[in-house]
Amino acid sequence: MPIRLRVNNHIELVCRPGEAALACKALRLPGVDMATTPFNFAGATFYRDAGECLFISEVTEPQWAFEQWLQEELAAEGADATRQFLNGHRAYPQRYTHFGVGVATLAEWEETVARVQDAAANDPELKGRIGLPLVARPGDEGSAYKLNPAPAARRLYQAFFHTDVFSAGMLTIGQAVYFQHYRDHDPVWVAAEAATSFRSRVTNSPPNERASHR
Repeated sequence: MPIRLRVNNHIELVCRPGEAALACKALRLPGVDMATTPFNFAGATFYRDAGECLFISEVTEPQWAFEQWLQEELAAEGADATRQFLNGHRAYPQRYTHFGVGVATLAEWEETVARVQDAAANDPELKGRIGLPLVARPGDEGSAYKLNPAPAARRLYQAFFHTDVFSAGMLTIGQAVYFQHYRDHDPVWVAAEAATSFRSRVTNSPPNERASHR
């Protein structure tokens, strides 16, 4: 396996016992396909994406025991503080820990949003386990452009989904996944912008220069 130096090397995720297949299913929603690794480590089966950036395995027994204890404690004590934290995590995922997945085209981004929304509403295994707390197109409330009207933000499409099916930390808290699209990376949009710019230059150029563009 090639080692990435001084950049994001990989992210290790965990899931509940017996939910590895469900976790892989949830990761496919933002377009991440997972496959079984050809090796086991410390007796565990790992799954990874094609780029070997995301890995997932079942949570260890000590962590799961701790999380079960933590869930009991949270249910008995500090309910208000817990609710406030978890509600904030779901309502404003960009303010909390998350990882991002880039989407190449706007059409693919829209399809991903629709796929997650449909699964959250209709998939019997994932309904109640995933949510889509933020979908922001440029100019929408909560969008990067609305918060900071920089030129680049006008071309940024954002969506977060939250789940407790897998996590890079505590399953009790869950995981936010950010899938984003920059129009600058969309070959269809780039080609259209280039064509518009060319037509504008031709239209506004002196008559003797227009002939040279033909």
